[in-house]
Amino acid sequence: AFVGEVDPRSDQWSFCVTTLEALTGRRPFEAHRFSELLTAIREATPRPPSRRAGVPPRVWTILARGLAKDADDRWADMETLIAALEDTVDGRRRRLAATGASLFLSLLTGSLAAARSSEQPQCRVDAEALAGVWDPPRREALRAGFSAAGPALGERPLAHAEASLDHWRDAWLAGQRDACTATRVDGLASEARLDARTACYARKRSELRAIVDLLSSGEPEPIARSAEVLAALPSLDDCADEQLVETRFPVPEARADAIDDAYARILELRTLARIGRIDDADRALEVLRSELPSLDYRPLTIEVQALAGEQAAWHLDYEPAVEQTLAAVRTAEALRLDDLVARERVRLAATMAGFWGQPERERWLVEDAAAALARLEREAGPLAVDLDDARGRLAGRAGDFDGALAHFGRALAAAEALGDVQKLTMSRAALARTHAALGDFDRAATELDAAAATIREQLGPSAPSLAELEVDRALLAMQRGDFDGAAAPLERATAIFARAYGPGSAAAARAELAAGRLALLQGDLDGAEQAFTRAAGPGVSPYHLPDAQEALGVIAFYRGDYRGSIAAYQRALALRRRQVGDDHPELAILHSNLGESFAALQEYDEALAAFDRSLTLLERSLPADHPDLALPLKGRGQVRLALGSPALAAVDLERALSLHTQHPGEPLERADVEFSLALALAALGEDPRADELARSAQAHFLELQQDERADEIARWLGAR
Repeated sequence: AFVGEVDPRSDQWSFCVTTLEALTGRRPFEAHRFSELLTAIREATPRPPSRRAGVPPRVWTILARGLAKDADDRWADMETLIAALEDTVDGRRRRLAATGASLFLSLLTGSLAAARSSEQPQCRVDAEALAGVWDPPRREALRAGFSAAGPALGERPLAHAEASLDHWRDAWLAGQRDACTATRVDGLASEARLDARTACYARKRSELRAIVDLLSSGEPEPIARSAEVLAALPSLDDCADEQLVETRFPVPEARADAIDDAYARILELRTLARIGRIDDADRALEVLRSELPSLDYRPLTIEVQALAGEQAAWHLDYEPAVEQTLAAVRTAEALRLDDLVARERVRLAATMAGFWGQPERERWLVEDAAAALARLEREAGPLAVDLDDARGRLAGRAGDFDGALAHFGRALAAAEALGDVQKLTMSRAALARTHAALGDFDRAATELDAAAATIREQLGPSAPSLAELEVDRALLAMQRGDFDGAAAPLERATAIFARAYGPGSAAAARAELAAGRLALLQGDLDGAEQAFTRAAGPGVSPYHLPDAQEALGVIAFYRGDYRGSIAAYQRALALRRRQVGDDHPELAILHSNLGESFAALQEYDEALAAFDRSLTLLERSLPADHPDLALPLKGRGQVRLALGSPALAAVDLERALSLHTQHPGEPLERADVEFSLALALAALGEDPRADELARSAQAHFLELQQDERADEIARWLGAR
């Protein structure tokens, strides 16, 4: 609730909020979203209770002072605040009882008693408990880290980081107090239970230190992607769980600090992988593995075993990722480590669903994750968002776009409730892509606009996550055939990436790929080649590298270098196969591109086999009217025409043209389909439509400055 130093005046704020809620049934600050709540706490005036609530003005005045924005304007300490309220209660006790306001009196008296109890030395947990982790010197280090990363990001990311860390601090302190009160004051829990919860909170404190370290480093990646780093803040829910791991596996006191440090390093290396620093994460994991035997703590050992699967997934090596993660999960299940099982199963499902290319096995992973999450018997929080997102991707891959919208919508609602900017943005982007797949481009644009507004509000106009949304805007404009509308968002994305990471950063690879695609669609082969070459440069994510190699193959094809295009496609195919295996639908377009190059070399048997393979992969996973089917249909039709089967060719080419009509955005491809279909129809004697299609193709080629193709059609028409 505060941005600043925590001292005895800070505890007043939580007490006053809780007391007002008990007295009136409402909090002084309310909002539908966590981000709105933070804004209200920072900027809004506390709402006075209504007359019907029966709160005397003097009591409201005392509590309102405890809610002051500036700590200097509050009571000197909790003792002074409580004394003021007790004086008020004593002076009004008889009058309140006489007027029938005994309920109010009992509620306020109960709040005071609870406050007195929590102030007992045995349960007093204050900011000193986080000294050296999140305190005034660490706050200054955080500010210095953001400043060192440069002024390009503006002030909002720092404000968001401080508010998020303060909110986590308040929850951690409250949890520690609750644990102590349950045992030492209320007598509801055993000393062993208190020891277990205290050990859990100690582990979380170490993990918080890792987050603050990253954000204080002054390095560009964690600062620029601070929302993703903050999304890794450890959940505190499991410290209140009846089945928390420390209950069944007490942390050995002699090794407690080293074990807590190991958990902090696990969180740090996971976060490094999340923000793209895979090499650093790999090195950190190798060091941790070497130290593991000396720590001798079974839950930690299993967690590191699960990390082997996560590491394989970082490198897009999916089969071992599944095998190694599930091996660790089965060990954890045997030991009834339900929290670890749920986290790892959800993480695996979220990583694989929609990406692995094995829909049935992906569904099993999602179902198993849902069952593991249900066993926790508590609010699932961020894990529920990840699981619904995974379900949405599965539904979309299966062509169930309505189901995908429902799952992404639930993920969005949960992310909004959590105030998780990163997950909220991802859910809206997923909704946008699904609406675009349904042809509802306006709804898609609305979702992207809403996501961008949230990013600007919380993180400012220079956040890299906003650049990712600008790339999405550009791709959406290309789908609509609005090439002019695609250029501006790409320019904005490139500028944001350059400010955050420097010119030519590998982080901008996705923007470069989109820029190359736009240049290619506009017939600018030189511009496209330059963009694709940059996208294939050093340090580029292994996820984007196959796309860049494939794109360079396309350029070679259009330049007439068919052998060069085959070599580039085969490099891309080898890279992608290592990631997803042989049967993933993402390989289909590569097979189709290979077919085109073989056909251009008149190697028709190889071409036909490549197109057949492409269609087999696509038709397994896509609906019949999906635009991705157009390319292999065109290619197979052209090969059949070359082999003297115009009737079979016309069937494929008619389907391809229909798909281009339904999904505009590839005018060069459409023109090629039109002329090929014209040739097939002419061979079948359907001259009027053949001539009409040829003239349409000629006009498109001229518009795209493909003069040689236009001249070819002119010669064909002239010879008829």
